Amino acid sequence: MNGSNVEKYELEQIIGNDELYELDKSDNFQIKYWSYSRSVSELFDMYRQEEIIIPSLQREYVWNYEQASLFIDSILRGLPIPSFFLTEINGKYLMIDGLQRLHTLYLYISGVNYSGWKKSEKQGFILSKKGSIAEHCREKSFSDLSEEYQRKLLRSMMNIIEFSQLSPANNYSSMYQIFERINSTGRALEPQEVRNAAYFSEFNNAINEISLEQKFSELLSTNKTIYRTEYALRSLAFMHIYKNYKRDGQKKYLNLKNTLNEYMAILQAKELGFVIDEKKYPHFYDLAEDKINNPYAIDKLKSTIHWIYDNIGLDAFKNIKSVDSDIVKYKNSYQPTLIETLLISVYIISTEMNFKSGINFRLKLNELLQKDSFQDLLGKDTMNSERISTRIDEVIKIFGE
Repeated sequence: MNGSNVEKYELEQIIGNDELYELDKSDNFQIKYWSYSRSVSELFDMYRQEEIIIPSLQREYVWNYEQASLFIDSILRGLPIPSFFLTEINGKYLMIDGLQRLHTLYLYISGVNYSGWKKSEKQGFILSKKGSIAEHCREKSFSDLSEEYQRKLLRSMMNIIEFSQLSPANNYSSMYQIFERINSTGRALEPQEVRNAAYFSEFNNAINEISLEQKFSELLSTNKTIYRTEYALRSLAFMHIYKNYKRDGQKKYLNLKNTLNEYMAILQAKELGFVIDEKKYPHFYDLAEDKINNPYAIDKLKSTIHWIYDNIGLDAFKNIKSVDSDIVKYKNSYQPTLIETLLISVYIISTEMNFKSGINFRLKLNELLQKDSFQDLLGKDTMNSERISTRIDEVIKIFGE
């Protein structure tokens, strides 16, 4: 087997290095923004009442105990706090930037100790005794503070910068750029994190839930859950590309980020009842009229993951490293094109065909992976719709009947 053409990057490198590409570069967005203030008490209440919504898995809470303590201390000292960025959508406020600060306020005022800090939950969130925390506030919970300092915290005014997209009026396509650019000065957001925020929808929530499936976590073990979310999305989007190619035979050269953005954007537009412009959705416009049953698709994707786990095993998404006297060794890294190919192939067989009986699926896949022609499909020109279709067909041929 010649592995010279196989992708040589770790999963994180493949996704993280994907080129920047917006949904539609030709859009002339008109966006206005304005600034105003809200008290900590009002923000806390809006967050608790779910008037402020956090895009699903936009960014997990990552502040450590010391960072959280210093933030509360900064407010109590009257130091300036960075602005919160929000946008109003359907009567609720979507958090663009400020999750770490807002959630820290929620934890402290509620007396909840974040489980990731590995401190006793009975103790609640008390301020650190280390660093530059003001002496009269050290090791104090919100309820332990004097009434003066409780009032000071709750009445402190936070600056809000609110965005509104004036045009185009039939989508929220500018949100991707806003999320990406505002957050570019901190920890770099993964493309899927930005999608979660910009193209929020019930569908998006559902694919995020898939990333938490135990068997998916074991098959695709990574310290970033967001990568499993992206592969759930990628498999559903590319399955649509595959079916379109089988129908019209039109070869297309795809851009990964643009394709996934487009798929999520049209599903969001359908859910929110926007008018859908065919020019903006060249790969998925037929979904505008298609009565797509996303709950069904999500459920079948879950069962697909379980089938792969049960019938191929933990190394299902890894390419072959070597074969010596029938002993197969697999690479440590995951093969991105193999992941999507297996997910799509197994999904299609389970919904439209039957699996062959009496065969060892792991051995059959190993035989296919030892063919140079299939390695070529996995490693070269991987975003060509014809080649995507061909590699899916190769797996369907050995697994289905």
